[in-house]
Amino acid sequence: MTVELIDRTAAAEYLGVSAGTLANWACSGFRRVPHVKLGKRVKYRIADLDAFIQQNLVDPIEGDQGNERT
Repeated sequence: MTVELIDRTAAAEYLGVSAGTLANWACSGFRRVPHVKLGKRVKYRIADLDAFIQQNLVDPIEGDQGNERT
């Protein structure tokens, strides 16, 4: 089984954020995007990025629970 790994720049482009943002998320734990460390290099699996997107979907009907309108 071969798993394609992409670098931080490509993963950031895939998610629509900067590479620096991904690095900050990894260091701070603010967002948990699964990644693989290979020495000093960080790689991402497309399947993990897709799962991250799915986990962070906001229902347009219910909206964001933290931003309810009154």
